[in-house]
Amino acid sequence: MKYTTENEFEHLDFTETYVKDIEQGNDYFHIWLDNVKILPENSCNRDIRKMRTNNLMFTIHDAGIVSLIREGMKVYDADGNPKSDLPEEVIPAEEYGEILPLFLEGCALEITKEQRGERFLYTFAVDASDESTYDLCIEGSGDSQHWDKFLSLDA
Repeated sequence: MKYTTENEFEHLDFTETYVKDIEQGNDYFHIWLDNVKILPENSCNRDIRKMRTNNLMFTIHDAGIVSLIREGMKVYDADGNPKSDLPEEVIPAEEYGEILPLFLEGCALEITKEQRGERFLYTFAVDASDESTYDLCIEGSGDSQHWDKFLSLDA
């Protein structure tokens, strides 16, 4: 990839970002995202305005999944009457392989990073293809971002 940044999470805007692909290994987690905004403060952004990119590979180093939660929701009929109430569900680790592919082509509603001592907790809130919203929490030692080109926000 042509551009690389290390631990510049705060110089990216993940609003209305789409999940293109996911790959998990023994000590890393890659997630490819489309429509990521690159802020002017980013070390690779030579422009003085917000830009965007597609196919950004977001890598979490020394990664491990902490939890995967399907958010609860209320289901209503066509007349707006309550039909059912689905509770929050913690997904067991053995089902991660079935759930993570549902993220593809889903919208990342929010991506956050929180310091936890020497490590970081990354949370991905994703509206998945099964019409459920999931919170994926991953712990890691840091992050890097890789992409090939800058695109105008007007495009």
